[in-house]
Amino acid sequence: MKRAYFVLLLTVSVFLLLYFFSDGISGNDFWWHVKTGEWICANRTVPDRDIFSWYGTAQGLKWVAHEWLAEVIFWQLFRVTGEKGIYLLSLGSAVLMTVLMTLRVRKYVMENCLVTAFYLCFFCVAGSLFFYGRPQVFAFFLLYAELYCLYKFMEEGKSWCLYLIPAAACLWSNLHGGSANLSYILVAVVLLGGVRSWRVGRIYGIKWTKVQICHLLSVLFLSLGAVFINPAGPEVFLFPYVNMSDPVAMNLISEWASPDAKKIGEILHFFTPVFLLCFGMFFGRKEIRVQDAAIGLLFLFLFFRSSRFLIWFEITAAFWAFPYVLPCRLKETGSLLERSLVVCLELALLAGCGKEIWECRGAWCFGLCWPAGGLRKRPRRPRCCFEICAGKCWKRKCVLPWKSFWRRRCGCPREKRVRG
Repeated sequence: MKRAYFVLLLTVSVFLLLYFFSDGISGNDFWWHVKTGEWICANRTVPDRDIFSWYGTAQGLKWVAHEWLAEVIFWQLFRVTGEKGIYLLSLGSAVLMTVLMTLRVRKYVMENCLVTAFYLCFFCVAGSLFFYGRPQVFAFFLLYAELYCLYKFMEEGKSWCLYLIPAAACLWSNLHGGSANLSYILVAVVLLGGVRSWRVGRIYGIKWTKVQICHLLSVLFLSLGAVFINPAGPEVFLFPYVNMSDPVAMNLISEWASPDAKKIGEILHFFTPVFLLCFGMFFGRKEIRVQDAAIGLLFLFLFFRSSRFLIWFEITAAFWAFPYVLPCRLKETGSLLERSLVVCLELALLAGCGKEIWECRGAWCFGLCWPAGGLRKRPRRPRCCFEICAGKCWKRKCVLPWKSFWRRRCGCPREKRVRG
């Protein structure tokens, strides 16, 4: 029965992603990355000054190209395969991450099948919004790999896994340097949680042995040094701290905005999965390992700081949240009628959840305007996509989300006609 539930969840998750990706993907910032990758390949160097805007070029404005390696990869892929290659990369990345997440939570499927199903449903919706042609795609897998190594060490004592983290940190600082600092921050969290044995309420910490502390300290300093191995050097290390302390950037860049609890769509899409995953930890009876609580609070803080960290929160939740999921199993000795009623209730809840999540795409999200009425009514005539300017939608009668890759022909004079 456990294997049947696991296969069912995995299959449904993959098909949900295929459905969400069937209308194409967003292209926020994609062409900027492609053009930068083309410039790097043509000039055989990484830019340190603005090379695109007339003002920045004239003033020699400084630019930290902390994503140069990902941009080179995007350019080479785009040069060989075109837009379809980028689309397949995005879809394949989302499917692969969904498979990894499903495998990670497989042992908790029977503990609470309903919570696991809801979690994967929310993750598929978030994956369709975040897995597209941007360097963060590579960072998601590096984050998963680092957490996998850290939890292997905490749960099974396998110290050799730790020494893969510095290599990942070096790669991380060149693919997406803006989030590479997480590589050593997570190691520091694990280390500090075991400095001494203690207990406060349900939260406890177990002291590391001297050998374990030596391993963690070595990996911490190696990871910290690995972040500096990039063309910009220490500027990549300082880049996220400078940006997140800049009030102008935090207020003007729409995708850096905090989630808005005044909008029903954002409550359903953002706050529901957060509450769902934190409920068991805060309201259950299991004792909480301090490292799990610290990692959860770290990404919860980042989520409330910026909505774009929702996907990061959901990826990490497979490690720190699911061990504390409240048990809610089907009755083993119940009659066939009772089991049928419970299964029908779960399916009805999942169907309602999927419907609400799909409709909540009408909310403003990360600078993109999504259709207010969802995609339930699909006219057969050709449709045009949204035009975005200063966060406003110029054609409010459109029924498809804005996409850069798969645009449909339309009669809109402002829209470049591209065959989709």
